[in-house]
Amino acid sequence: MAVLLQHASPRPAVRGRWLLALPLGVAGTALAAASVRAAGEVHLAQPDRLVTTGPYAVVRHPMYVAWGLIHLGLGLATGSRWTLLTAPLAAVVVHGETIAEERRLLASFPEQMGNYRITTPAYVPRRRRPPWR
Repeated sequence: MAVLLQHASPRPAVRGRWLLALPLGVAGTALAAASVRAAGEVHLAQPDRLVTTGPYAVVRHPMYVAWGLIHLGLGLATGSRWTLLTAPLAAVVVHGETIAEERRLLASFPEQMGNYRITTPAYVPRRRRPPWR
């Protein structure tokens, strides 16, 4: 959608965009790769087990976070303000998908998913206290 809007009504590039675009894109790509690696042989559309290792130990939806980072990074890299303007709408749509996904996982793995939801945040990692505190 953002690509069509940018084509129909180009917006000027965001100044200094590469300072943010590159780290966002690299972080998103690395997170996506680590998420795929952690999932291993699990077919994520119809899992036979709950994946709770690797990035899934830090947040419940690392792939969605990765896509969001890549989305923003590409938007900045191409200078598309439309990408940045449509990001909140994309986040709302993705959040709806995660709710449906978690309902399915809760039905398939009630106890494990229930505990996972309590102990692991959905998108943003919790700040961990240093062990000396």
